[in-house]
Amino acid sequence: MAETERVNVGIIGYTGRTGMELQELLENHPRINMVYYEKSDGWKGRIDDADFLFLAVDAETSLKKVPQLFEQKKKIIDMSGAYRLPQEKFKKWYKIKHTSPELTAKAVYGLPEINR
Repeated sequence: MAETERVNVGIIGYTGRTGMELQELLENHPRINMVYYEKSDGWKGRIDDADFLFLAVDAETSLKKVPQLFEQKKKIIDMSGAYRLPQEKFKKWYKIKHTSPELTAKAVYGLPEINR
């Protein structure tokens, strides 16, 4: 990626606590174009224009959104814990059944303090 190249980004869940903080950081970043915003009752922009999508939603909502986005070959950065834990631990912590455990194996847990 060239030094001045900008990345098109979208946020799903931009009105929540995490989403609002994330939106502020991204909108002020010199290499990011915000092209898509989604909240529970609507959206603005075009999801097809986004190179990356941040999901700033709860784990249950993430379980509904990620499989669709994955099929569309979207690059997803999920802020929830939906795809961090193995199925048995997920069920213990979240008290719901994981609806796409096969995607957990494809997810990369990117904690920079541990995985540089």
